[in-house]
Amino acid sequence: LNSFLIDLKDEFHPWDILKPELYDIEITLNEMDTIKSYFALRDIYIINDKIWLNDHELYQKLVLDQGYNYNGHLTLTPNECLDDINNMISMGFNGARKHQKKEIEIYYSYADFIGYLVWLEMPSMYLLTDTSSYLFKREWELLIKDTVNHPSIITYVPFNESWGIWGINRPNKKCLRFVNEIIDMTRKYDPTRLIISNDGWCHTNSDVITIHLYNQDIKEFKDSIDLAINKNRINTLGKKKLIHKMQDKNRPIIISEFGGTSFGDDKDSWGYGKNVKSIDEYKDRLEGLFSTILDDDRIVGYCYTQLSDVRQEKNGLYTMDRKPKIENIDMRKIQRSEE
Repeated sequence: LNSFLIDLKDEFHPWDILKPELYDIEITLNEMDTIKSYFALRDIYIINDKIWLNDHELYQKLVLDQGYNYNGHLTLTPNECLDDINNMISMGFNGARKHQKKEIEIYYSYADFIGYLVWLEMPSMYLLTDTSSYLFKREWELLIKDTVNHPSIITYVPFNESWGIWGINRPNKKCLRFVNEIIDMTRKYDPTRLIISNDGWCHTNSDVITIHLYNQDIKEFKDSIDLAINKNRINTLGKKKLIHKMQDKNRPIIISEFGGTSFGDDKDSWGYGKNVKSIDEYKDRLEGLFSTILDDDRIVGYCYTQLSDVRQEKNGLYTMDRKPKIENIDMRKIQRSEE
């Protein structure tokens, strides 16, 4: 690859949350062909068990975003992408875990322009075979190459809840070798971002330890967090090991899935826990869940499930056609987000 230097003339303005300093760039080739684009300067790194963005500690308030919409299903329009980002910011979130999906390109540009954090996640395969491992590796590499220049993307998530790598918890040597090969490949290709090896469950060679817990009872939720952090085990999705023995436990901890609270009387709907029946009950449930995490200084961020309902999953903050179940200002208060 060819490279060149750009003199910023002592003006250094880093890209940050809601402060998206971008530099326009224009490249002319052979005095004829001109390319216009932009770039940004930002750093994401770990000191001890904290995540830092540029020169300050980063607390991530993310929403799980599966990228579904009532009209287009998995195909969003640019305006729908922009509305989702702006609505989540109004609710007090500072980013999204784009779950099991590569979004349309302009979504990442909007995130760049607005200052909205994004986790890039690979859609899961189901079984690990010679063919699936080859295709996974090829498509993951293409996905990274396609999005690598977006400053809003700060984290890579190649695997989620052991889908396609079911043997990692035992561990199966072939499975463990494949996961570590993907992590090493990712880190070699792009050492500027964080990598989560297997979001939510058994981790190996991961920059961040992430935990999925869907308890709706607040005491059980707190007890499950303590069990995961102190005993390396999660109990709401089966008593699964959280960290493989080769993994150094001195890593930042994020509750990267929680909540998913059902709200409504639809018998065909699906969510976690007993359906709440009123907005006051809904707010009380959310207040308890969020406060449990926010009051725990061992945790450096979270990702709430989820942005909107998705077909039978009636557990979003919005309906699938983007009608809010809770006022944006109420959600900001629950998250203790600054005005």
